[in-house]
Amino acid sequence: MKLKFFLIGFLLCLLSGCATSLREAQRMAGDGHPDEYYEGFSAGCDSGLFSGGVGFYYPHRDKDTYTSNSLYNSGWSDGKILCYEKSLKLEKERQEYLRQRAIENYLYEQKT
Repeated sequence: MKLKFFLIGFLLCLLSGCATSLREAQRMAGDGHPDEYYEGFSAGCDSGLFSGGVGFYYPHRDKDTYTSNSLYNSGWSDGKILCYEKSLKLEKERQEYLRQRAIENYLYEQKT
């Protein structure tokens, strides 16, 4: 069931041209950070998802802001790490689901 929601979300995201919104960054990182942190977090998250193999996200970082603004830099780093780990977890769940389906299909074919 979890995978169905993931696949639906994946397809919706693919069709809409995904990017981590500032609202999503705030939800993931928690309240209380300045806007510069959330902007960095959002860009870092997209980069982390791309690095984790979620290819419809585009890795990006505002180079000037990254080097001159410690809040953006910190948010970018936090977002990249968190979303990279999230993408690896989702991929592991997807692989497990596919493995289970393959076993079920094999067992079904053996019965018929």
